[in-house]
Amino acid sequence: MTKRLLLAAALCIAGASTLPAQNIRNHYVSKAETDGVIYHTFPVTLFENREAGDLTFDITYKEHRGGRATINSERKGR
Repeated sequence: MTKRLLLAAALCIAGASTLPAQNIRNHYVSKAETDGVIYHTFPVTLFENREAGDLTFDITYKEHRGGRATINSERKGR
C-alpha cells in the first residue's frame, strides 16, 4: 500500500513538472534604475459595479526595499 502511494505521488509530481508555467510578462513592466530595478504591474479592476463604482489597483515593487511593495488603488465612478 505504501509503495503504491509513493509511486502515485512520484507519477503526479513527474506529470506536473511537464506542465507549462504561467507567463506573467504581459502583466508588468520593469525598469533598471541606479538603486535597483523597479517593477510595476498594469492596473487590474478588482470589481465593477454600476452603483458603487469600480475598484482598480496596481502594484509597484522596487528591489532592495526589504520585500515591501506599494499597492495603489483607485475607485472610479459614482
